[in-house]
Amino acid sequence: MGRKNVRSSLNLVRTSLFVLIQSKDFSLQRQITSWFDSTLWQKRMLKFGVNIPNSQLGKEKALELVPEWVKALVTPSTIRKYCEELQVNNTNAVLFAYAIELCRQSSLADSSGNRKTFFELIEMAKAALQV
Repeated sequence: MGRKNVRSSLNLVRTSLFVLIQSKDFSLQRQITSWFDSTLWQKRMLKFGVNIPNSQLGKEKALELVPEWVKALVTPSTIRKYCEELQVNNTNAVLFAYAIELCRQSSLADSSGNRKTFFELIEMAKAALQV
């Protein structure tokens, strides 16, 4: 993306915000805020290697994302932040499911003889339970 495209995008966002503020249409403001939050989380998770489509984002789908987070070894603090910002009701349940899935993966790593991965996964599971 070139400089002009970024500036054009920013100008479009600024203009949109100005129109929204002037129109006082709160439902549209909520929709745009929700879209912005989901786009931001898609970018954050992509940095970990997790590609989340729009249909998977949201507080109702957090438990469905656990296997993807385990594959990418997303940090427990990032998962907690995700749950807080998207207002997931059962954050502790999500972190507990994440820890259980990490333990399952660690047992697979142990049976294949990969001790380093085993210990990394166990430490990450402990961190998930302590966050």
